[in-house]
Amino acid sequence: MDFTRDELVWINNALSEVLTGGPGIEDWEFDTRIGGDRDEVRALLGRVHDEVSALRRADPEW
Repeated sequence: MDFTRDELVWINNALSEVLTGGPGIEDWEFDTRIGGDRDEVRALLGRVHDEVSALRRADPEW
């Protein structure tokens, strides 16, 4: 599956919001609502963030 640059940014922002934004999701319901625990989602966010960062480095006008 390929994502556009904008789509990767959206995914990055959504994962970040799920982990840190607003009142958040209680720990006891996180896995049920998201489908993975916080550590798994944090790891995925790290991978997506790394990809976004690499794209930004490759395109200085971004």
